[in-house]
Amino acid sequence: MVKVRGVLAVLAAAAMIGAACSHTFEGASRDMGKMFGSDEEDGGPAHGSLSDADVRETQDLLNLNGYFVGPVDGVVGPRTSLAIRTYQANHGLSVTGGPSPELLDHLRDVTSGHAPEAQ
Repeated sequence: MVKVRGVLAVLAAAAMIGAACSHTFEGASRDMGKMFGSDEEDGGPAHGSLSDADVRETQDLLNLNGYFVGPVDGVVGPRTSLAIRTYQANHGLSVTGGPSPELLDHLRDVTSGHAPEAQ
């Protein structure tokens, strides 16, 4: 009987830890969505005047320049937004985290070797 109580106590503790971890993960997931924007809540961040092809080109050029965005899919998710913010900060651009014609032009110039690198 003592062994059964011990096993039940261990199982109850494991269940409580599992519930706490699940709650922590869900909270962290919500926090990440607030920080980087959630594509699920509102259909994704607006692309402004860029077409999906331009967003894919922006993602491709970011990847080529060492700013990993994940798959080149035309979707501005958390990795793309973070890569854009990091690129913008590193190159002295206004940090918005969103794709724009100006960002795409800058990426094209840097990739082709025509733009000066940030100091």
